Amino acid sequence: MLMINDGFVGYPGSAHDARVLRNSPIYVKAEDHRIFEDDDHLLGDSAYPVKNWLIPPFKDNGQLTPHQRNFNYSFSSDRQVVERAIGHLKGRFRKLRDIPFTDQCGDRSRLMQHICEFIISACVLHNMCVLAHDDLDQYIDLEVLGDEPVHQPNVLINAATGYQKRNHLVAIVNR
Repeated sequence: MLMINDGFVGYPGSAHDARVLRNSPIYVKAEDHRIFEDDDHLLGDSAYPVKNWLIPPFKDNGQLTPHQRNFNYSFSSDRQVVERAIGHLKGRFRKLRDIPFTDQCGDRSRLMQHICEFIISACVLHNMCVLAHDDLDQYIDLEVLGDEPVHQPNVLINAATGYQKRNHLVAIVNR
């Protein structure tokens, strides 16, 4: 449906995805088992750790099994929904593509607060448009959709339960 269900802003664009995740409320709650039931999980890109609540694709080092390749293919299709939602968001609110990081009065903390509020406001307005069945196709940002995910190394610890869950999902996808 292209709704944005959670947003965490405040880090500059150059921050590592896994660092931002580790400092987000959703990470803390998920690690404390306060959200996500056993069958629930998020899909993440390869920069994220394997957790029982966070499933990234298999890293393709040329030695994936056919089942793992099939899982990654299915995974990629699901992740495209996320990329499409971001494309719609940035298409509707083009200012998100070029947010100025300078302020005439020189108050960087105030500027960052305004930027964070702007991004969250755009997400809320995007959701309102989705709920109103606004004509989304005219807003698709093809440049965003064509972007490859940023390939960053995983800097967080993987969990054995995450590997077990991902392997279980592989079996489901390959039935």
